[in-house]
Amino acid sequence: MMAMSVGTGDWLLVTSVGMLIVSISVLAWAETAIGRTSRARAAAMVDQLGGPRAERLLRLASAPERYVNVMLLLLLMLQLIEATLVGVLGARLFGPGGLVAASLLNVVLVFVLAEAAPKTWALEHPSSALLAAPLVEALAGFPPLRWLSRSLIGMSNVVLPGKGRREGPYLSDEEIVHFATEALEADVIEEHERDMIESVLDFGDTLVREVMVPRPEMVTVAGDTSLDEAIDLALRRGLTRLPVHDGDADNIATVMNIKDAMRRVREGRGGDSVSSVAAPALLVPELIAGNRVLPQMRQARTHMAIVFDEHGGTSGLVTMEDLLEELVGDIEDETDRLEPLARRRDDGSVMLRGSLSIDDANEYLETFLSDHPEEALPEGDWESVGGLIVEQLGRPSVVGDEVLAGELRLTVQEMRGRRIMWVLAEAPDETETDGNGHHNDERNQHDA
Repeated sequence: MMAMSVGTGDWLLVTSVGMLIVSISVLAWAETAIGRTSRARAAAMVDQLGGPRAERLLRLASAPERYVNVMLLLLLMLQLIEATLVGVLGARLFGPGGLVAASLLNVVLVFVLAEAAPKTWALEHPSSALLAAPLVEALAGFPPLRWLSRSLIGMSNVVLPGKGRREGPYLSDEEIVHFATEALEADVIEEHERDMIESVLDFGDTLVREVMVPRPEMVTVAGDTSLDEAIDLALRRGLTRLPVHDGDADNIATVMNIKDAMRRVREGRGGDSVSSVAAPALLVPELIAGNRVLPQMRQARTHMAIVFDEHGGTSGLVTMEDLLEELVGDIEDETDRLEPLARRRDDGSVMLRGSLSIDDANEYLETFLSDHPEEALPEGDWESVGGLIVEQLGRPSVVGDEVLAGELRLTVQEMRGRRIMWVLAEAPDETETDGNGHHNDERNQHDA
């Protein structure tokens, strides 16, 4: 039962509450529509549609800090005012009980009409961000609102000292990969697209020395070698470029392109020296990240870089193909010799190339061994399977050397000079390990 009759003032309150709910709904829609529009989508709208609205949307999407605080403050102010008016109206018309009932009813109405409905509509109609952009930009640029929001942020910094977070990254690499995995599970993207995203993120942490061709495996040519001989060498090895040295592989400053050499040979000058057609080489340190080398290659207009170590000596070489393979996987052409990096034997053991990286070796082991434990080969200062064995031995290895690494026994099967070419990986016998995982059977270890 009403506590009093409805007067003009009460109707004004009802009208004000209705206008506030409409205003809150419009702001909630606008804030959601703009907030869910990425910079890439906004840029695409500018390219496809053009016009001032699309340009406003791109400005807002590029700098969300321009409008977020203002919109949140304005929404909060309107919601508080609306809730206060509803409480006053309920108390005047129905007394104390009316205050409680009106507040509960208001929560339901505001949530449905001013929150859930407009935000859902904004998500279902992303193009509506074009309509919201002028409104949001105008409110964000309104001096009183902008000044008030900045003042309140300043007050919050007094309570919680700090400069805030002006710019990203808003998501870590792990979070991006997690979102990509969720998108894969929801059939939004393909598995290779998810793998590509992870590869791109990992690429920034990949050092050149992890992907380079090490110095012992480099095919080089002396600067005084004739072009005819150099071309024969390049054709035999299936190469298009050869690093050029002056008698010492630590001193490589130029690279010969097979096309330049063949052009000179066609002119009847096959007896000229390699140095006459060699071009300056791009030199990069071995500890530089791969994503920093690609721009250098593009700028230098070259597909090969010579890698040097901290002492200035040649550490290896890296090609554009080596770097791109970190992003898209192995790239094979008609000149590649398809030699396997790992193969499974009939007895269940696995043969691994000594130059295989620990990460790649663990992937092969996971594929070939059914009972393969995760990360079977441990990581450390070594970069390859051969490096792991030499580190464990503490001396140059010979054929037949065995070491225990993680959950596997590694046996050197083939050597080329001091380089380990092939390694046999298999599960050790129980008698070969003690409680600490050390090798008890030293019968196959050779004396230094």
